[in-house]
Amino acid sequence: NEAGQVVGKSKDATGVERGFIWEKGGAMKSLGTASNAAYAINECGIVVGTTNAAATGGIHAFRWQDDELTDLGT
Repeated sequence: NEAGQVVGKSKDATGVERGFIWEKGGAMKSLGTASNAAYAINECGIVVGTTNAAATGGIHAFRWQDDELTDLGT
């Protein structure tokens, strides 16, 4: 986005994929849960992506805002 924030997914040291946000001049920050991927960020810093966890019943969309991940369902 225009603020220089970037989102995506990467693997941690154990090989688990996690969504992340990176801010210009800062460090990469995990979006929390395992097996998720961040796909987009808007100018307000709201991130959207998907998570795939057996506990939630498969692939769900999520919104991440202010360090809080909200499950948007299937």
